[in-house]
Amino acid sequence: MNKDPCKKCSNEYDYSCYLLDISTITVVMGVILILGSFLSFVPQIVKLSILKKTDGISFQMLHLALYNQWSLLVNFFMSQFPQVMSCNNTFWKCIANIIPQINSVFCFLGFFVPFLQYLYYQKREQGYSAEFKKNVICSLIFTFYALVTMFGFVFSGFFFSVCDPTYKPFTFIFRVFSSQKYIFQCNYDILNMFIQFYSVFGFNKYKNFD
Repeated sequence: MNKDPCKKCSNEYDYSCYLLDISTITVVMGVILILGSFLSFVPQIVKLSILKKTDGISFQMLHLALYNQWSLLVNFFMSQFPQVMSCNNTFWKCIANIIPQINSVFCFLGFFVPFLQYLYYQKREQGYSAEFKKNVICSLIFTFYALVTMFGFVFSGFFFSVCDPTYKPFTFIFRVFSSQKYIFQCNYDILNMFIQFYSVFGFNKYKNFD
């Protein structure tokens, strides 16, 4: 087991002093939240499995969602790294403290499974089309990003941890990355509203002019 770089606990191999006493009702609510998050993705996964088609599904949004959820996951684990390491000392108390991280894992899987399904069924529909190849390249870029950031947060957690002043800016960066899906979605929605507004009122203006 790795030593705690911050040496907060009396035993440098013990991370349990980072843990809080979580009430049973809080744990139960956390488990319900995890189940609800997981079940919210099941209909889409089942639908894809049954229809075996990619019609009506946006690969770009799935792709952005992967970056969003992975960055959120990395941010959680970086900011709560000692709590995660404490699972080697007191497992159940550790689990109660990292319920948000566990929920973020299920949310990531909820997007990752449809993402893989999309690529699989797109390959069956289109073969090695230009669109499929582009999406494969996008998935490889994400894989590279995930591997690099995984190595980064594990390495920094083991050797620097949350007490190092240079550690916090990295958690902030990943927090910003985790919001990019919503930024793009918001911009898309605004653009879509503008197009609809112009198509309605612009058309009526020219119609009245005629």
